[in-house]
Amino acid sequence: MIRILAFVLLLLLVLASPGNLAGASAVLQDGDAAWTEELEKGQDLLRRRQYEAALKSFKRANEMRDKKCAVCLGWMAEAYMNLEA
Repeated sequence: MIRILAFVLLLLLVLASPGNLAGASAVLQDGDAAWTEELEKGQDLLRRRQYEAALKSFKRANEMRDKKCAVCLGWMAEAYMNLEA
């Protein structure tokens, strides 16, 4: 039950952040291939249930954005929830 509530709260926070969708598309248009590759690597690892490795990838991607990447933080939260941490 707590896990479901945490996921709903995370989803609301991500959707409610100003410029969320515009910011994500702008970031992808910047041409930062390394950031995009790291984020996609983390998503792939998450799909394969390699949560610790995925978390590391999301943290690296977040660091590439000066630790201000809402997309990265959302994916990090998903990895933490799967790790039950």
